[in-house]
Amino acid sequence: MDVCSRLAAVLCGSGLLVLGLSCSGSAPPPRGASATDATPSRVYHVQLDMTTDKTNANQILTEALKWWNRHEASLQPEPIPSPRRAGEAPARISWKAPRYRVRVGPFASQSQAQTVLEAVRSSFPEAFVVPERR
Repeated sequence: MDVCSRLAAVLCGSGLLVLGLSCSGSAPPPRGASATDATPSRVYHVQLDMTTDKTNANQILTEALKWWNRHEASLQPEPIPSPRRAGEAPARISWKAPRYRVRVGPFASQSQAQTVLEAVRSSFPEAFVVPERR
């Protein structure tokens, strides 16, 4: 790749327009990585419950982890593995003011999350699927 092509790729990836150069689409993958190595741009979680009380959120999380451990062998699919979350539980609490959200996932597709939702509904009747952009 010549200097001008590399400069154009860098500028396009940062969203800048300089010297009349423009492009559309995403920047090329970094050296040594392929486009197929990328994580999905959208993932899906199953939100089991939400609350403003942290103690209550922790209790719900405990129930969720017990549920997962009882059903894990029969559940397909499993959450997407993530290097930065290696060893993490499949259920976790996320905070977005003013509520704590207890979620299972992430899953690669809405249909995978829907499968888990159908299984979890008997224990968490208010559960629903939540999309998330990465």
